[in-house]
Amino acid sequence: MADKRNRADAGSGKSEPRPAEPGKRRGRGGTDERWLERKIRDMYQEVVDEPVPDDILKILNRIPKLG
Repeated sequence: MADKRNRADAGSGKSEPRPAEPGKRRGRGGTDERWLERKIRDMYQEVVDEPVPDDILKILNRIPKLG
């Protein structure tokens, strides 16, 4: 009698946790995401660290100050 067995299993009300699927992130950010963020940050940091040329600084200093 398969019906009785199915009813007993369905009535337990407990569900077992599913194993994590490969490629799915756990928590906040996976290793791949952190790697990508670090690479992008490093790429832009080189631009931020470049000094501003003197010609541009002279132009900016000619702009009237507000306030």
